[in-house]
Amino acid sequence: MVKMKYIKWFTALAILLIISYQVNGQTFTKYAANDSSEVFISGTSTLHNWKENLEKFTVTVLVEESNTRDIVFKNIRFSALVRDLKSEATLMDTKTFNALKKDKYPTITFSSEGETKLQVVENTFVGKVGGTLIIAGEKKQVLVGIKGTIEDGKISVSGVYPVSMSEYDIKAPKFLFGTIKAGNDVKVHFSFQFNKL
Repeated sequence: MVKMKYIKWFTALAILLIISYQVNGQTFTKYAANDSSEVFISGTSTLHNWKENLEKFTVTVLVEESNTRDIVFKNIRFSALVRDLKSEATLMDTKTFNALKKDKYPTITFSSEGETKLQVVENTFVGKVGGTLIIAGEKKQVLVGIKGTIEDGKISVSGVYPVSMSEYDIKAPKFLFGTIKAGNDVKVHFSFQFNKL
C-alpha cells in the first residue's frame, strides 16, 4: 500500500515537472532587430571628432513575456563584419580595417548565454546585460548598460558602450605620417528595434 502511494506520488511529481518545463519553454519568444535599428562608433582625434556607421549587422534575442512587471532576455546574439563599418572617408575606413585586423578577424560579436531579468516600470526598463564581446580576436567579459521600452509586443533597446582600443590590442589609427592620431577611447552607440520572428 505504501509502495503504491509512493509510485503515485512520484508519477504525479514527474508529470508536474514535465508540464512545468514545457510551459517555461514556451514563455520565451525570439526577436530580431529590424531595418530601423542602427549602430555607430564615435571617437576623437588630434584634428577633429569622427564617426563610423555599421551598415549591416544581426541581433537576435529570446524574450520572456510572462507578465508586465519585468522582462527577461536570454541568448542574445550580435554579429557584424568589420568591412561594414563606413565613414565619410575611404582612408579612414582603410585605417579602421587595418587597426581591427579585418583580414584575420573579420567579425565582431557579442553573446550572452544566461538570463537577464529587468524590472519594467510604465513600459520602460533600465539595467545592464553581461556577455562576451570579441573584437579583433580579443575576448572580454563585459557589462553593457541598456534602456528600453516594451509595448504592444514591440521592444526597443538602446545604449552607449565605451571601449578602450588598447584593451583589445588595437592600435589607434594615425594619419599624415603620424601628425594626426585617433584617440584610444571610442563609444559604441546602438539603437535596436525588435520584431517577433
